Amino acid sequence: MFIVDTKSEGITYRPIKQINGRPGFSEVFLDNVKVPKENVVGKVGEGWRVAMTTLNFERLNIGGAFAYAAASAARHLVEIKRDADTLALLEEALAIKELYDRMLMLALRGEIIGLKPLQ
Repeated sequence: MFIVDTKSEGITYRPIKQINGRPGFSEVFLDNVKVPKENVVGKVGEGWRVAMTTLNFERLNIGGAFAYAAASAARHLVEIKRDADTLALLEEALAIKELYDRMLMLALRGEIIGLKPLQ
């Protein structure tokens, strides 16, 4: 893995269009780009390990944020007066979420009329 100035000669960007037609990401091509030794991150040949370590750190942060939000929501629910109306609303919200989850899975499989399955 290495760090390179994005304005270096030999770097080409090709936008990748998303489903909405707008580019959100780009392919990056390096053709004969000169990389100074001091810009190498980690050991030569171990870039994949550096990349995976970085991705794992990102995953932990995303998972940690979700866990924090879930714990916060649980604390809030404990503070709510546990009357029949509140519990009924919570049950309805969970049922709606389950319905949306099932619809998403059907759409991904192409089982909803008019949609094609993802390849």
